[in-house]
Order: sequence, then C-alpha cells, then structure tokens
Amino acid sequence: MLHTSSDTALDSAAQGPETLTIGHWVFLSLCFVIMMFDGFDVQVIGPTAPFMAKSHGIAISTFGLVLGAGHLGAIVGAFGLGLIADRTGRKRTLVVATIVFGVATIAIVLPFISSVSALAGVRFVSGIALGGIAPIVLAMAAQVTPQRIHGRVLATLWLGLPAGGVACGLLGALTLPDWKSLYMIGGLPPTLIAILLIWLVPPSQSLAASSAPAPARVQAPALAAAAPRPRVLAPGRRASTLILWILFFVEFVQMIFVVSWSPTLLDLAGASPSQVGSALLLFNLGSMTGITVGGVLVDRISHYRVMIGCSVAIMLSLFLLGMFTHYPFAFFAIGLVLFGASSGVGNSAVLALAAAAYPPDIRATAIGWAYCFARLGSTVAASLGGYLYAAGWSAASLYYLIGSLGIALLLGAMLIARFVRPSAQGAGERLEHGG
Repeated sequence: MLHTSSDTALDSAAQGPETLTIGHWVFLSLCFVIMMFDGFDVQVIGPTAPFMAKSHGIAISTFGLVLGAGHLGAIVGAFGLGLIADRTGRKRTLVVATIVFGVATIAIVLPFISSVSALAGVRFVSGIALGGIAPIVLAMAAQVTPQRIHGRVLATLWLGLPAGGVACGLLGALTLPDWKSLYMIGGLPPTLIAILLIWLVPPSQSLAASSAPAPARVQAPALAAAAPRPRVLAPGRRASTLILWILFFVEFVQMIFVVSWSPTLLDLAGASPSQVGSALLLFNLGSMTGITVGGVLVDRISHYRVMIGCSVAIMLSLFLLGMFTHYPFAFFAIGLVLFGASSGVGNSAVLALAAAAYPPDIRATAIGWAYCFARLGSTVAASLGGYLYAAGWSAASLYYLIGSLGIALLLGAMLIARFVRPSAQGAGERLEHGG
C-alpha cells in the first residue's frame, strides 16, 4: 500500500496523544461515571418493576411494554446519536444525551407518569439517550488515549456498566420498596455530570489535539476537512463491519438472556429469595473481573486470539448453567461467575476490535451502529426467553440454546481476522480483497 504525506499525517492524528494529560484523566473519569449510571439504569427497571406496578395499580404482566420501550429507544439512540456526534460534535452530543437521560430518569417518579403508555414513553426517551452515550464515550476515549493502552482504557470504561449494576443491586436492597428513590439516585447525578462536562472538558477535537504529536496538530485539521469522508459500509470495510455487528448482536443476546431470565428461572425452580437476588450480583462481579482481565489481554495478545478463546469459554459456561439447573445453587452460582467473567473478556475484545477497525472521524458512528445491533440482541433476548419458556422449553434447554450461539461468535472471531487488522495508529488498516 502506498502512503502519501497526507496519509502519514492522518495516521499520526489517529493514534491519539503520546501521553495522557490531567484534562484527559478528568474526562475519562467523568466518562466512567456516566457509564456507571448507564449500567445502573439498564438494570434498575428489573427490581423496581413489581413495586412500580403495585404503586400505580398496573398488572405486572403488562410491564413488557415498558421494558421493550427502553430497548427500542436504545436502538434508535445507538443508530442515530453516533452519526449526529460525528457530524455536529461529540462533546455537544454527549452533554445533551446525558442531560436528557438524567431528566427522563427523574421524570418517571412524577405523579402523572402512572400509566403503562406514559411509563413506556419515558423509558423510550431515556433509552434513546442511553443508546447513544456508550458509543460516543468509547469513541472519544479511543480518540484521546495512546494506542498502546486502548484496550485497558476501553475495558475500564466498559467496566462501569456492571459496576452500575452492582450499585443498583446494593442500593435496591437498602431502599426498596421505596422505588422512587432509586430513580432519583439514577437521574440527579447525570445532570450534574453534564454540567461538569461543559465546564471542564474542551471540544472533542481540542481534547484529542491537546497532546497529539506536533505535526498532527498542524496538518490534521486541514487534511480532515479536505479528505473524503469514509463510510462505515464502504467496500473496503463492509465485511468486517457486518461481522462486528454479528459479534455485538450475539454477545448481547447471551448476556441479556442470562441477566433478564436467570432470576426468574431460579425462582421458578424453587430457589430462595436471597439466592434469586444474588444472581445478578454474581454475574456482575464475574463480568467486572472479566472486563478488567480482558483489557490487559487485548493490549498484550492478539485481539482475535482473545475473542476466539472467550467465545469457547462463553459457550462452555452457558452449557454448565444448563447442567447446573438441577444441582444445588452453589453450582449454578459458579456457572454465573464463569459466564460473567468470560462475557466480560469478550466485551473487552469486541470493543477493542471495533475501536481499531475505523478511523477517528467515523468511529462514533461505527461503534454506535454496532451498539445498535447489541441493543437489538437485548430486545430479542428479553422476549425470546418468555416465548420459549411458555412454549414448554425447560430452563436447561434454554441455556443450551443460548450457549450454542457461541458457535457464531467463534466463527465471527475467526473470520474477522481476515478482514481487519488493527493498525499501529488505530485507523483500521484494511485487509479486505479489493479494498
């Protein structure tokens, strides 16, 4: 491949800063907290739904619409907000999305938000904001982080999701049945964080340029304006994009199925309330461990080897969960921790792949669209479990079915190595035929 001087300048700009400044650390810390509240909100509807239904006189069976509205909003947000961020500014879009998320979360406690349609509408709005926040945060983090620690930084940010889930579980145990306080806890801090973002964080271009190599600072802005804007589905990256979408979709089908249905399946199997309540905590603790380890592994080992290894581990852990449905809870708990850890490593690997596969100017769009398929997988998982269980599937057979999807993860990880190789600059050097 021939490289022009403009290619060199763009690559230099793409690799991120040589070192992290105090401003970068402040920004990354705020992003971690935002991701924590994202994880908090994703899981808060589960423990609060029974108390909300009782408070408003709504049948719990109708809450599927409320759950589905949040996932649908997240799909819209993941698809649209990354594109808007790349075109109008990532910091601006992140601030607006964070404010909308916080306000919508608080709004759910208002007295007139009491019907299924009203609750669904509020969750849809908060879902739009949340669906766009994670891709923007990850794209900006990749933009300001040295390439040598991309994996660890992205994994640390993603660690905020299960950390938020753990916080939700612990606070729920202290506050429920006072469900409104949980939504106030989940909504007030993000609005304050948005103010801090406005005050402390410069625009995304300035944030990235503040410690970039000097030639990139001088040349990159003009070249970016003059260079043709690459597309996520351009011929040179179409195959890798489609495979990444499949990886995100399957990972979230598996993860959200376990998160959404394991407590219910345990309850139906006769587990005690404390065992049912500990299921998500065990998964989140395993996930946090896996994400932490995965961030180190993707920086030290080939992305693809990590992805291939964790695909096998995810599949085996789900098969163990299926086997352990007939064993004492302690065995099932081991399976939950193993699944959480292996899926956490998988999240780290696929995020690092997505960040490395695209140049900075379309990275938020690309990650947003991939995250859209992750959210679509969440929607499928949330509805699939109930449909199949009603059709007579046993708990064990459900875990075996979801585990078998690991074959798609394994094939995708093996195939994507043929189409994208993370470049030293993180700009996604293409290996596709003809691209």
